[in-house]
Order: sequence, then C-alpha cells, then structure tokens
Amino acid sequence: LERFDGLIEDMEEHVGIDIKRESLVLYRQTRARLQQLIRAKHNASDLTFSQLTENFIKQFEQFVTGEVGLKQSTCYNMIVLIKKVCKLAYREGAADSLLFDNVHVDKGDSRLPKALDREALDKLKALCFDGWEIDLETARDVFLFACYTGAAYCDLMALNPEHLIRDDEGVLWLKFNRQKTGVLCRVKLLPEVLRLMNRLSDERRNTLLPHIDYLTYQSHLKVLRLRAGIALPITSHTARHTFATLITLEQGVPIETVSKMLGHSTVRMTERYAKVTPQKLFE
Repeated sequence: LERFDGLIEDMEEHVGIDIKRESLVLYRQTRARLQQLIRAKHNASDLTFSQLTENFIKQFEQFVTGEVGLKQSTCYNMIVLIKKVCKLAYREGAADSLLFDNVHVDKGDSRLPKALDREALDKLKALCFDGWEIDLETARDVFLFACYTGAAYCDLMALNPEHLIRDDEGVLWLKFNRQKTGVLCRVKLLPEVLRLMNRLSDERRNTLLPHIDYLTYQSHLKVLRLRAGIALPITSHTARHTFATLITLEQGVPIETVSKMLGHSTVRMTERYAKVTPQKLFE
C-alpha cells in the first residue's frame, strides 16, 4: 500500500500533462480494495512484498468480483495496476522477484452485457443430475434463482428470511440493499423463484440459499454450460443480465421499474441492457 501511495502521487504530477484526472479514479479504487482485502483476509494494515504469494492475485480477484461485486473487466484493470506496482518495486530493489508476472487473469467483457435467451435458459432448467452431483445441481438452482431475481452473487449469498416481505395482497417480495452500491432492490418473486426456494430451503441454515465459494460457483457454471450445450460463456453476472433482458424488459416491464429492481443508481445504467433486447420492444 505504501508503494501504491507513491505511485498515485507520481501519477498526480502528470495530471493535465499526459493523463486526465479521471484516470486516477481507478488507481484510488484499486488502492481502497487492496486495503479492504488486507484488513479482512490478513488482519494487517499493510503487507511487505516478501509476504505476497502467487495466490494473492487470485484472492484479490475472488474478493472484488465475488464479495464486492465488481465486474471481471474492472477487476482485470485493477490487477494490471497491482502488477505495475510490483514491477516498480522489483526495479527499485524493494521486491526480490518480479511478482505475478506470469499470473493470468481473465479480462472479462466490458462490452454490452450478454444474457441467455429463452432456449438456453430452458436447456439449463431441463438438466438432470445423478445423486452424486448434488453440488452441481445446487449451483444450477442458485444460478436460476439469480436469473429470476437479478441479484448479484455477493447479494445472493447474504440473503436471509428477513429480506422476504409480503405485501397487502399477499404477494411475496425480495427487498435488500445491494452490497456494491447500497441501493435498495425490490423484486416481486415469480412462481419459478418460489419453487426454487422450496427446493433449496434448509432449516439448519440462516440464509435463503446455500453458500457456494465464488470460484467453485464459476467452475460449476462452466460445467453446466457445456452439459446444456450453450454457446454463450456463463458467469455469475450472466444471470443478472438475463433477468434484466429476458425476464423483465422483453416481457414489457418498464425500464424504470427494471432499474429499481436491479438496484441501479440511475436509469442510464439500465439502458445498456435495453440495447441487447429485441427491437420489437421499442417499435
């Protein structure tokens, strides 16, 4: 963190010369997430370069994408900066080796969000599992739950019965604040969600859904995609995109309503999803 602070100070001197002030935002965000990780996972205020192992980058990736809820493309850009700091430290003699130089991280997709179409979703729902594949079946059900509620992975794992609210007409709603933004999400639960909740319920748990480690979840999704014969790569965010497009916008739900259900701070964020829905919606 100390060397990262030095890098930020160096970059500030270049503002208005060869970089824009907006470019510093990612540097500060990366520094903040690093500090959160070091405090939460290492119970320390900072780490020396000699304390860093090759696993640290994977730990950071899991933390910011799984627990914080950032996109994979944002995580990738943050890791590029972490590698930059480590390279500087090596050149200056503060690190004995060139850390993380050979560690590969998925770039993610910063273009328009990709969602499952009806055929792909039905293929996932139709999958059958052997008795020893309970973990894989659970991952499929958790993913479907996300497709029908729009909740991000980090929010899914934190949901509990207190987030279930029944209105005056007896309809069940899911209400929670997004961990990423703090914005309130309010989602009317469809019959598919109620069936999934019954299948996944367990009185021994305090949460609505069973906990699945983020990297394990992503690994299961890759297996599910191959077994279902789906061409589109599936990640935890694919479910959220599917909710925004296939489940809501394509069914005629107003974009303002979808924005509130997703917990977006502005409708402009939701408009990205409108760009990938069929043109007939806007005719």
